[in-house]
Amino acid sequence: MKKLNKYILIVTSFLLVFSCETTELNLRDDPNFITTNQANVDAFLISIQEDFVRQLEGDADFDPNDNWQSGRTQGDGLSLFGTQLTRLTASTLSRQYATNFLASDSDDEWINAYQGILADIRAMTPLAEANGQTRHLAIAQFIEAYVMTAMVDFYGDIPYTEAIDPANLNPAPDSGASIYEAALTLLDNAIVNFGNDVTAEPATIFFYGDDYDKWIKAANTLKMRLYNQRRLVDPNAFANIMAIINSGDYISTTADDFQFNWPGTSPSQPDTRHPRYGINYTATGAQDYMSNWLMNQMDTSSDPRIRYYFYRQSGTVPGSTGNPPNEETLACSLTSAPMHYVTGGFTFCYLDNGYWGRDHHDDAGDPPSNFLRTTFGVYPAGGKFDDDRFTTDPDNAGVAAGSGGNGAGITPLLTASWVDFMQAEMAMVNGDPAAARTFMSAGITKSIAKVQSFNR
Repeated sequence: MKKLNKYILIVTSFLLVFSCETTELNLRDDPNFITTNQANVDAFLISIQEDFVRQLEGDADFDPNDNWQSGRTQGDGLSLFGTQLTRLTASTLSRQYATNFLASDSDDEWINAYQGILADIRAMTPLAEANGQTRHLAIAQFIEAYVMTAMVDFYGDIPYTEAIDPANLNPAPDSGASIYEAALTLLDNAIVNFGNDVTAEPATIFFYGDDYDKWIKAANTLKMRLYNQRRLVDPNAFANIMAIINSGDYISTTADDFQFNWPGTSPSQPDTRHPRYGINYTATGAQDYMSNWLMNQMDTSSDPRIRYYFYRQSGTVPGSTGNPPNEETLACSLTSAPMHYVTGGFTFCYLDNGYWGRDHHDDAGDPPSNFLRTTFGVYPAGGKFDDDRFTTDPDNAGVAAGSGGNGAGITPLLTASWVDFMQAEMAMVNGDPAAARTFMSAGITKSIAKVQSFNR
């Protein structure tokens, strides 16, 4: 037995020595990730496109396959910040703008923009150029222009020319003006590349498919938006916008709208539902609060889009006309409106007709109203159409996962109605209120028609 143990020990020692001599101990590349020389241009483009839409719309479940890091709230994305700041959704974390958002709240957006989108574009570009894959390049150039100017709009001066350099851990910020100028150049290059001959088409395109005429319209429309946003410091902005309008090569009909269509086919790994659906159509009820201000504006003006935008779980709200207050589900229903609300004619705490939301910057916590509060409807989140069937209806599944449109919503990125509103703004600036009214009416008409076309 002792001899057997001795032989086993000797053989094991030889195996260990041999393993050490033949195992590569100087690996510099993580074997769990592809390296640049192994990369596939199509795989890069798929990642760039997904991260692009999540940069704006966020992520419902913090899927491990993307670059999101689970920041201040579920979902994140630049759109969430924008809608809260403009009262399109309720901002509920603080009563002060200065403390409502922390510096770390934007970690997701910075990580995704730089370590995700921009890093992938920088790695993909030389490969696509070497292969003559100019339409891969064009899509990447368009996305880079969109994302980096959006980052400027939210954060001001940001790193760009020195970004994505592993040797530089403290890149200097570029001016927002210079990034806008670089974006316009990117869009001009993208327009050329969309029209060039290619050796191979992209295998997967999430927007427009292979209709590159629409891509060119989207690029020109983004140029229009950038010119309009810098018109106060660019004396040529109006002329440049008019040149695009006169060409007719921009998004002018809803059929050309640039949007991401969420498939709504999987709840995890990856979650392909609209993020706001994934967060609010759950076994524990709705998580977000809708904006009392916006719901009141739409309800009191009989806006036909309201039942598409919002889904009411209850036909009544505590404290509203004819309904008793309820301290447990809506504590503010027991209090009187502050005098400045009364004198200013502002809504306070509750609305009539079952529109149960939250006032701007009401940080009163999260009471057990998840199965009572109003949430996202069928447009654009792919939720439920509001047909007056509340949670009291035994045949109504409420906000259960899978109900309504199952998250097969959209993320609009550039639309024909927005172009009309942009032209209305320019008309007002140029002293033509009649033209502004015409464009505004056209934009509203397009928006209503688009919203009402959504499957109930």
